[in-house]
Amino acid sequence: MTNASNQWGQPRSTPIPGGEPVAAPPDLGTPMTPSQFIGGQTPQAPTGTPPPMTGMPYGTAPGMGGIPGMGGIPGIGGMPGMGGTGFPTTRRRRNIGGTIFVWSMILLTLGGVGVGVWAAVKGVQTANDATERSNQLSDPHLSDDDRAALGLTGGEQNLWEGEGLARMAAVFDASIAGEPTNFTQISFYSDYAFAIAQHPTVPNQLDQYGWRLGVLDPPTPQSNDDDAPNIVFTIDQVNWSAVAGVAAQANSLLGITDGEISHVMVDKGIFSDGNVTVRIYVTSPRASGYIEVAADGTVLNIYS
Repeated sequence: MTNASNQWGQPRSTPIPGGEPVAAPPDLGTPMTPSQFIGGQTPQAPTGTPPPMTGMPYGTAPGMGGIPGMGGIPGIGGMPGMGGTGFPTTRRRRNIGGTIFVWSMILLTLGGVGVGVWAAVKGVQTANDATERSNQLSDPHLSDDDRAALGLTGGEQNLWEGEGLARMAAVFDASIAGEPTNFTQISFYSDYAFAIAQHPTVPNQLDQYGWRLGVLDPPTPQSNDDDAPNIVFTIDQVNWSAVAGVAAQANSLLGITDGEISHVMVDKGIFSDGNVTVRIYVTSPRASGYIEVAADGTVLNIYS
């Protein structure tokens, strides 16, 4: 290997590998003069043969074969001139967490839809129940539900018909404390009723209970009455069937042909000498009155 020197005869600091002589540059032709350049003349084409490629001084780049000058690229096979072995393939692991998440979202969505459907159905049912209750409240006659709650099977339209009085009294007796229950008053209307009963352990304490649409309401406290022990009665002291028979004749007994019974009241009245008395009240657009009946169904007085 020899060191080349520059134009001043000094050796180059970097040796040229291979020791080959440096080829002369090709003839680029005569440069243009300023007047030629301004005049737009075409420069003379370079002459000579370009130096040949003598190869890469440091050898061939690894992996560039097949295509001239290019070896095989590892991992790419099948194409002409591109050798090498394929990349090792790895099986993609299933994302269990993602699968669980997707199914969770599906179930939550379906659950939300189910809740929405249930809420809609429940809302419709509630609205229907409210409508039915409103209809029953506006209708002054016993409904099928009322008759079912009382165990009536005779098609009674009002509580004073058939077995209505007896069944209603029995519901009060079974539902209110006391063995038997002591009442100071029971009032029957067409499709509802009220009862005032004595507290079983506090004799002067009274509570009122209401029944409507097959349900007994919670007690409502009444004013204490020290005379309560003297005015109470039990339901077995009244012949309810006999009283219902008088109620069926109320209009004719009072002479009010277009009258209707408004209510029936049972108590120990002030002027009844301590006996249980039943009063049947009748009203009409033109007249009104009531019939006083003994507990055994005997008509005592007619007031019109």
